[in-house]
Amino acid sequence: QSDPSEKVFIGSSAIVNQTVSGDEIVTAYSDSDCGSQYVEVQPACRDCEDAAGSVAVTTIISFLANIGSVCSAASRLSDLNDLNYFKFMGALTNTLSAITTTITLISFASRCKQNLPTSLTVGVTVITFDNRLGVSWMLTLVCAVLSLLQAVLHCLMPAP
Repeated sequence: QSDPSEKVFIGSSAIVNQTVSGDEIVTAYSDSDCGSQYVEVQPACRDCEDAAGSVAVTTIISFLANIGSVCSAASRLSDLNDLNYFKFMGALTNTLSAITTTITLISFASRCKQNLPTSLTVGVTVITFDNRLGVSWMLTLVCAVLSLLQAVLHCLMPAP
């Protein structure tokens, strides 16, 4: 029998079981045995896998949108190239990036985080789940806020 879990951490791509002895067992959501150790976790495991896939797709889209935004901002550095077109495109790409990223973050939080139990009792061992949103979620939220700020700055900065 394996060492029982003391804590279970839910990440953006995996579940991490921290055992009583301090060992960590990482199980990716895509693994067939995800949640098999605890039956109560299996539905949440699939929800988290779906939500994590959405986060990955949105991250790629946001990255591509921000390339356009950086190009628009760079074009606006010169008086000759500071056109309303670049102002509009910079504001548009940043706004779309901020909106899609925020929607995805809310979706991940509601589909994955909310569906997890806070604790399980297996025999005499109580397993607690760390249901807090992690660093990667917070940093992605910061990127969404910065994208929105950049969109506002594009709108406020007058074109000659």
